[in-house]
Amino acid sequence: MQEWLRTQLANGFSGFTGTSISASVRMSEQLLNELLAAALKDASSPGEPPGSGVAPLPLGPLLKLVAKTELHAVDGAVLMNFEIRV
Repeated sequence: MQEWLRTQLANGFSGFTGTSISASVRMSEQLLNELLAAALKDASSPGEPPGSGVAPLPLGPLLKLVAKTELHAVDGAVLMNFEIRV
C-alpha cells in the first residue's frame, strides 16, 4: 500500500484529477500537543535506522494539493478546515 501511495504522490495524483476534498478536523489541546511533539521529534531525528524497511513518505507533493486552510480555536480545541484539490 505504501508503494502505491508513493507512486500516486510522485505522479501528483493524476488518476484523481478533478477531485476536491473539503474537511474539518477538530483536535483537542492534548492531541494537538502530541502531534506537535511527534513532528518535532521527527524533524530532529536523522530518520529510520538503515535496514528498518520503513522509508518516510514524501509529503511535499501532497502539500502542493492543499488549496485552502483555516485554523480556529473553538471550545478548548483547534478546528482545522482545509480543502485539497487535484
